[in-house]
Amino acid sequence: MSFAILRTAKLKSMGEIGGSLSHNYRDRPTLNANPQQTPNNEHSLKNAELVMSAIKDKLPEKRRKDAVLCVEYLITASPDWVGWNKSDEQKYFDDAKKWLEDKHGRDNVIATTIHRDESTPHMIAYVVPLVDGKLNAKKFLGGRQKLSDMQTDFAKSVGEPLGLVRGLEGSKAEHQTIKQYYSNINTAVKISPDIVLDVPEKRLLESKENYENRVFEVLDQAVSPILNKTASLQHQLLVMTNAYKGSRDEILALQGATKTYRDAVKGLKEEDKKFLDRAIVATSNDFLRKYEFERQLEYSRFMAKRDQEKEQKKQAREEQERQKRLERIAKEEQKLQKQEQPKPQKEEQPLPPTPKVEERATPQIQEQSPKPTNTRGVRP
Repeated sequence: MSFAILRTAKLKSMGEIGGSLSHNYRDRPTLNANPQQTPNNEHSLKNAELVMSAIKDKLPEKRRKDAVLCVEYLITASPDWVGWNKSDEQKYFDDAKKWLEDKHGRDNVIATTIHRDESTPHMIAYVVPLVDGKLNAKKFLGGRQKLSDMQTDFAKSVGEPLGLVRGLEGSKAEHQTIKQYYSNINTAVKISPDIVLDVPEKRLLESKENYENRVFEVLDQAVSPILNKTASLQHQLLVMTNAYKGSRDEILALQGATKTYRDAVKGLKEEDKKFLDRAIVATSNDFLRKYEFERQLEYSRFMAKRDQEKEQKKQAREEQERQKRLERIAKEEQKLQKQEQPKPQKEEQPLPPTPKVEERATPQIQEQSPKPTNTRGVRP
């Protein structure tokens, strides 16, 4: 028996809304998400900025300081639901969105996100709780009875047509908020290791990049074992949390089936009852062995994927460093080539032409021929 699951969170500040959006749009690291499956997520709006802007546009200017600005809904189902990865999955989320639109008004359902990169697919919806133009979350989430009625209506309207039922009404199980839901998965394992770093000294004439790489290698060798241990514990916690949730749902379902079992074996002989009990125990042991094998296999895949990603990052970092070295060498070669090239000689500028001096016309002196001497009467 699988259950329809509905969780809510009241977001009272822009900071809380922004934090939720950064998680849902994977703008920050999400330990319990599989990066290879993240492209399969669906968003009604492209990015967190668009959602934040749409929420701000919808909020009234005048509101109380303690008013709930946005209600975050988380909608999913039991991990063992047969509808996962089938057409029923998309129909379930589509019907859930329509249920929210009927409840709050289509314009007040700002955005939806479907996560398929975590252990169990689920939908996140952001709703501004407006009633007659004013914020009024109490109308929808105010009090235990309203929450119970909401669960009943959701299971009947959305879950039952797809074979999902409501949790046991009136049971001691309390309504779990989204914050509690994720805290079970993302609880950090506190480790206080005694890390001693032998930081190398910078060598004479060593480039900044080479020195940073040597320091990074020392840091990586010291911290990697701690990170591996943390990742291992985190994954074990995630597996145990999912197993706990699935087991709890199964226990709730078995509580209703126990009476049917007792009534069925009333007419059996004691010998037949023992035979039936042995068969049940054997089947349970087979199931547990299969579960343990799948858990170990999942953990092995997780560690192999993590090592592969680490190696890819290392190779990318080395390639980036190689490109930087090549660029630096190319710049140095260009610099040397410029230094080796002879300086171009300056071309001699032709002297300006000397101005022509005008020659003054010199007066010509005419030679006078000697006057003939009168030789008459002169004796030689």
